[in-house]
Amino acid sequence: MEPGKTTVLIVDQRQNIQGNAADIISREETFEVHLVNDWQKGLSLSNDIKPAVIICDGSIPWPNVLDFCKKLRGNPRLISTVFILLGPPHSSEDKEKGLEAGIDDWIEGSAPPSLIIGKIKAWLRTRSLGGEGCSNCEVLQEKNTTLQKNFKELTIILVKTLDSHLPGINERAKTAKSIAEHIAERLNLDGEEKKKILFGALLHEVGKVGLPLAIAEKSYHSLNIAEKEIFSHHPAIGSMIISSITGFKDSANAVYHQLENYDGSGIPDALIGDEIPIGAKIIRAIVFQEELYKAGFSTDGVIGHIKSYLNKALDPYVADHLINFLEERDKSLFTKKSRLNVDELQAGMLLAEDVYSASGIKLLPKGVTIQEKMVKILAERNSADPIIGGIYVFKD
Repeated sequence: MEPGKTTVLIVDQRQNIQGNAADIISREETFEVHLVNDWQKGLSLSNDIKPAVIICDGSIPWPNVLDFCKKLRGNPRLISTVFILLGPPHSSEDKEKGLEAGIDDWIEGSAPPSLIIGKIKAWLRTRSLGGEGCSNCEVLQEKNTTLQKNFKELTIILVKTLDSHLPGINERAKTAKSIAEHIAERLNLDGEEKKKILFGALLHEVGKVGLPLAIAEKSYHSLNIAEKEIFSHHPAIGSMIISSITGFKDSANAVYHQLENYDGSGIPDALIGDEIPIGAKIIRAIVFQEELYKAGFSTDGVIGHIKSYLNKALDPYVADHLINFLEERDKSLFTKKSRLNVDELQAGMLLAEDVYSASGIKLLPKGVTIQEKMVKILAERNSADPIIGGIYVFKD
C-alpha cells in the first residue's frame, strides 16, 4: 500500500464496464484500489491487504454476498473493515439478513460519484474514531487488569501477614472463600454481589489484629464471658479496615454483621431473618463451622450441629448449601451412607443421620428404621417445611 493512501477492495464481475465502481473510486487520489471479479478471491486478497473498505457490486449473487460478509467478520484482522454493497436490498428481510451478516451500508449503483465517494469517506471517519476509542479502551482495560492483579496480590499478602500473627488464618481464608463461592453460585447471586461477598469471606477475620493475642488465637467456645465481650469487637474492627477500600462497602457490611443470628439473637444489631445481608448470612455460616472444627468436631459432628441450628443461628437455605459443600469436600466420610430424597425412601431403611426441616425441627433421629407411615409424613412435611441437608440412610 502506498503511504497515505486508503486501501479499497472492489468485487465486481463486470470489471470492464465504463463508469463502474472501480472506475469511479479510482479517480479519488487518496484511495488505492484493488479489483477482483470473484468474492472468494476477494476474501483471500482481503486477508493479505487488509482493506479499509470493501465495495461489493450487486452483480455478485446475494447468497455469495452473505457468505463473503460472514467469513470476513469471522476474521479478527478484518472485523473493522467497512463493507458496502452497491444496489438496494431486495426486501426488508434481505436487509435484516445483510445487517446480521455484517453489511454496513447499501449505496444505489446509480448514485452520483460524489455521493459514493462521500459515503465511503464518512464511514472511514466513523471507523477512525471508533478505532481510536477501541485503542483507548484496550489501554484502559490493560491498566484495569493490572490494578485488579495488584489488588489480588495485596489481599493475599495481607492474609499471609495476618497468618504470621495468628497461624491458621491463611488456610481458613482460603476455605471461607471456597465456601462463599459455592453458596453464592447456588443462590444465583450476580457477579458483582458475589465478588463483594467473596472478598468479605476472605477477610472476615482481619479485625482480629485489633484483639489481644491471648484472645484472638483461642476458640470462641473456650473464652470466658469477659473475653467473649472483647472478642465480639473484631467484626467492627474488620469492617472499618475493609470500608477504607473504595467500592467494598458491601463487603465491610457483611463482615460487620457476621455474628448476627437468623433468629435475631446475634450481635451487634440483633437483626432477624431477611434483615441480615446475604453476605453476612454466608459469613455467619462460615464462622459457625470454623468454630466447631476448632472445638474438635468431625465433619459428621459439624453437619449435625449445623442442622440443629437451622432457623436459630443459621439461615436454613444457606446452611443447606454449606452442608452440601462439606459433604462434597469430604466424600470419603460418607462411603457407608446414601443421601436420598423423600420420594426415594422405602420402609426398612435405617437412618444414618438426624433429619431436620428448614424450620429447625428435628423430624427423626439417627438410628430409626423407616416405616411406611413415616415416609408419608415426611413427604407431607417436606412440601410445607423442606428437609434440609438431605436424608441419609445406611447402605446395605
